[in-house]
Amino acid sequence: MSQEATTDNFLELVPNARGIVHLATKIYYLSPDSVSEPMLLSGIGLAGAKDGWSAKRSYGHISALELSTLDLSNIDLVVLGYHEIHSGEALHALHASLKFAGVKNVLITLWDVPGEGRQAFFGLFYKYLAKSQSIETALKNTRKKL
Repeated sequence: MSQEATTDNFLELVPNARGIVHLATKIYYLSPDSVSEPMLLSGIGLAGAKDGWSAKRSYGHISALELSTLDLSNIDLVVLGYHEIHSGEALHALHASLKFAGVKNVLITLWDVPGEGRQAFFGLFYKYLAKSQSIETALKNTRKKL
C-alpha cells in the first residue's frame, strides 16, 4: 500500500485489517509528570509526528489509550518491528492496549535491527509463517537460522 501512514489513514485502515499488521515505527513515552492518564504516556509515532512529544493530541501519533478503543479483533498478529525503546512501561502499555483491542498476538522487537538485517529477519520470519508455522515456531526457526 502506498498511502502515507498518517493518523487518519491509520485509524481508517488498521481497524479493517485482517491477519498480520507490521508497524515499523517509533514508540514514544512521555514523562509521568506530563499527564495524569497512564495510557496517554505511550503510543506510536506515524507520518507527521514531530520530535519531542507533548501531552496534547497532535497530528502524527496514536496513544495506547486510543489504540485500546479500536476493534482489532480480526488481527492475528501485530509486529512492532522498529522503534527506539525509551521505557519498558511504554512497551507494556502498548502491548496491553493492543491485546485489549482484540489483537491475538503481539511481537515487539527489543532491539533496533539495521536495514538489511531487519529485511532478512522479517523476510525469513514471514516465510516461516507462510508455511503455516506457529508464530512461536517461526520466531524460533528465524533466530536459529540467523
